[in-house]
Amino acid sequence: MSTRLLHRPQSYGHWLVVFVAIGVAWYFMYAMSVSGGDGHHAHHGASDAPVFALFVMWALMALAMMLPSFVPALAAFDDILDAGAGPRRDFYALIGGYLVAWLMYAALATALQLFLADQVLIDEQGKSLSLGLNAVLLIGAGLYQFSPLKDACLTQCRMPLTFFMEQWQPGTFGAVALGFRLGVICVACCWALMLVGFAGGVMSLLWMGAATVLMTVEKLPQLGQYITRPLGAMFVAAGVWFLYRMLGQ
Repeated sequence: MSTRLLHRPQSYGHWLVVFVAIGVAWYFMYAMSVSGGDGHHAHHGASDAPVFALFVMWALMALAMMLPSFVPALAAFDDILDAGAGPRRDFYALIGGYLVAWLMYAALATALQLFLADQVLIDEQGKSLSLGLNAVLLIGAGLYQFSPLKDACLTQCRMPLTFFMEQWQPGTFGAVALGFRLGVICVACCWALMLVGFAGGVMSLLWMGAATVLMTVEKLPQLGQYITRPLGAMFVAAGVWFLYRMLGQ
């Protein structure tokens, strides 16, 4: 985040809202993880869970994991607003547009989880029961790390100020559109990494924390370029190991 925020008291309230929202989302994810792991739902698979409850889980997961990685873009946008490009409410309009894209992803992820549960490929915690599914998820995510689309999306994520200067749209609706476009780019960048959670359990706090750090660091221009491909290689290697185990059975 820009250190200039320290000299802009008018920004304090907006950033407080952002970090409180992140903290609340993580609190609810912790509560859901604990309640889901106490055996209360031991006899009920994910396919028995209310669809809306699963959607809320994925929506909270997106908020908890992806909003931290959006902070650099928010800081760049805040700088632009500070220069007089728009009213302060556009700060929230940008976040709103960004979250709409991730809510759409949450709906698709909910449908996928229900499908996998119906096929008895995951348990009630969203953890894979299939070596083959683990191999597909890990190898697929690993190869995606090397793809041109991933590179293109990361380039946009790592240079938010350039993105805003090139794609700028005035007004509150323009801010919503910019946020949504950034959200789509972010989804295209991170969807495969999010789905890897099925390999270890989508409700695993350890996985969610590690993935949040990885996706946040990957978007940093000074550090991200050093982890994208090594991370992909590790995923592919892990997927090949699961494939070897499956073929050896």
